[in-house]
Amino acid sequence: MIPVLSALMARLKVEARVKELGRVEPSAWSPWLIEPDEGYVELKGLGPIPKHAIEWIEINPLEMTHQGRLIPPKKIDHSAKIQGFLKQQAIPFLWTDERFFRIANESPKACNLHNGAPGRALDE
Repeated sequence: MIPVLSALMARLKVEARVKELGRVEPSAWSPWLIEPDEGYVELKGLGPIPKHAIEWIEINPLEMTHQGRLIPPKKIDHSAKIQGFLKQQAIPFLWTDERFFRIANESPKACNLHNGAPGRALDE
């Protein structure tokens, strides 16, 4: 699943972050998410970390485009594209209050945030 999410992020120029099991705060937002070796995930400034140590991955649907020093960044909302892609790929997600797509790690060692809904492990 990580290569699929990585390709989506690169195509839409959106960012992701992860929450590790046992940590209170998620990682910083990263423009890339890779699988450097089987069973591991890496983001800018974090990792590699074992997939089973990840509670969830969040994707921020807003693409921020730099326009200049004195002009605020242009925001492009890719929510509909991301939602359609995740549904097409049968990747279950939650839509958080902060308007992020949260994908829970459904591996046996990780927490289940889907309240019994079928899910997928990050290893798939």
